[in-house]
Amino acid sequence: MYLTLLLFSVAAYGLQNALVGHLARQHDLLWITTARGMSLALVMAPLLLFADATAWPHLLTFTPYLVAACCCALLANLAQTFAIRHLPMAISVAIGQALAAIFTLIIEALRGVALPPLWELVCIAGVVTFVIILGWISSHRQTLRKNAKPLLGIIACIGFGLAMASALVPLGVVSREGNPLIAAWAWEAGIGLVGLMMATTRFAIVRSPPIFWRLWLKVGVCSSPTLIGTGAYTYATTLGSLSIAGGVLSAMMVATAISARLIFKEVLSTRQWLAIAATCACLVALGLVQWAGS
Repeated sequence: MYLTLLLFSVAAYGLQNALVGHLARQHDLLWITTARGMSLALVMAPLLLFADATAWPHLLTFTPYLVAACCCALLANLAQTFAIRHLPMAISVAIGQALAAIFTLIIEALRGVALPPLWELVCIAGVVTFVIILGWISSHRQTLRKNAKPLLGIIACIGFGLAMASALVPLGVVSREGNPLIAAWAWEAGIGLVGLMMATTRFAIVRSPPIFWRLWLKVGVCSSPTLIGTGAYTYATTLGSLSIAGGVLSAMMVATAISARLIFKEVLSTRQWLAIAATCACLVALGLVQWAGS
């Protein structure tokens, strides 16, 4: 059940990445991120009907964790945007997701949380490794932007990994101690709210134009798979290790590549398919290891 939920989350996030990423290439990412979060606050509202009403007062005690998760997630999105400007998109996403998995493991260890069994860690290491290989292979198909500075891109990837891990850990705490459905809604709505505050502040300073309502609607439709992605992820974190969840989540690049192939007809090379197959094999091995240990 735990791994199944994570794989549902990976598939949904991959589909969302392909759809929203297509829009983000053409429009301002801060407004796209803001529109995504605010739209999801409406799309995911029906989840609250299935949540225990008594969980709301309990959730208030974890408000600092939720605020930290939302702020760190938005910083992660901005760091990844900066990285994409200085590195090929595939390699920046791969490195960022891999580092997020590693930093999550480190933060959990510093919190005194027991590490997962050795063979599960080996499988996750395989997933992370092949995700990086997939990103490296995919990056050969992309050219660097003019005036790109790869070193700054690497630093931004490190910032993304640290910020995303710093978001996922408190989100896991809120999901476990509170209600995963409420946590999922509050997480996405909070990202949108923080983004709206930043976008409004930027607009007041530099008068950058906001997005039109039709584009806002498109973002809402394209980000709707996150209803499954975040819902499944937050529920999964109540059932198993957050470190393993972070590692599995790094495989969303595989789901993104497959979604882009199916929807936008982006061609994948034989080596990319091999890297995808190897990543999937590591995920299957993780499932078998967890089944054998249960």
